Amino acid sequence: MEKIDGINSELLESLYHGNGYSTYEIADLFGCSDEVIRARMIEHDIPRRWEVIIEPELLESLYWGNEYTTLQIADKFGCCDVTIGNRMKEYGIPRRSSGIRVTGFTFNGRQKEILEGCMLGDGGLYKHGINYYFCNFDAHKEYLVWLQNHLGIENFSKVMPRYRFVRDDVPYGYRFWSKVIPSIRGEHKKWYPDGKGTINNPTRKIIPKDIKLTPIKVLFWYIGDGNYNKRDTTARFTNSLIFEEWLPLSKKISKVLNVDDGLSINKDRKDKKGVQKYYLRLNKVATSKFFDMVDSLGFDIPDCYLYKFGKEKLCQNEN
Repeated sequence: MEKIDGINSELLESLYHGNGYSTYEIADLFGCSDEVIRARMIEHDIPRRWEVIIEPELLESLYWGNEYTTLQIADKFGCCDVTIGNRMKEYGIPRRSSGIRVTGFTFNGRQKEILEGCMLGDGGLYKHGINYYFCNFDAHKEYLVWLQNHLGIENFSKVMPRYRFVRDDVPYGYRFWSKVIPSIRGEHKKWYPDGKGTINNPTRKIIPKDIKLTPIKVLFWYIGDGNYNKRDTTARFTNSLIFEEWLPLSKKISKVLNVDDGLSINKDRKDKKGVQKYYLRLNKVATSKFFDMVDSLGFDIPDCYLYKFGKEKLCQNEN
């Protein structure tokens, strides 16, 4: 076999999988034939790009659930991003810049209330190029499946796990994305007035000052960012907002619950910049009225979040 000076398994793997060089290009660098390079790859057990095995579910989860780029995924699997792109095409996984468009879809009145309630909590609106998406992250798969059904499941991706590292077996949460919905462009401008809120630069969403709260919006807001204190049997909205943001919102919530008092704005932690943040607490009377209002809406709250309403039930197994 032809001898090659200056090449070892690490360098060969780096050139082929890291830099994305072809065997012909590597051969040209070392002044040998590509057959020699292929033989060396076999000798060092370096897989060819088409031999990189990535399960479709994991690839979809990393790209859409964890929001990894194709370059980041390629780095994890020791191949080039072209290979990842080819695998996505092979598996029918849409790219973020060219997702499936549902141009004619608009949320009906009830769905729009749910959407805005989610946006007050853990929901997000993102844009990539000219495309707009809604997504929601949560610790419980059960809840996201339930939420999809209320928003129109045919317009959303399946619920996908998010992993802290590629080879973790246990996800730390779940996420779904909508298909490309041009009609939410106006909603994006309301929640991200600076024009950002992109996949690569999510930034902090801003609650619109003119938002009108309804019982449904308050319910989904609480599910996303609410907390129930068993010790004193009170509910809290735990968004980390400054006092001036909470003041008008607390008045709007009081109006929805039809209470004159019983809501208090309390100090929470300071953020990384040292800005004092606050949460909203409902006293026992306001909490009782809130829960009565929730019951009157008729939603079958998933078991995993009944504890937020003072009801104990175990969540179904997420795995």
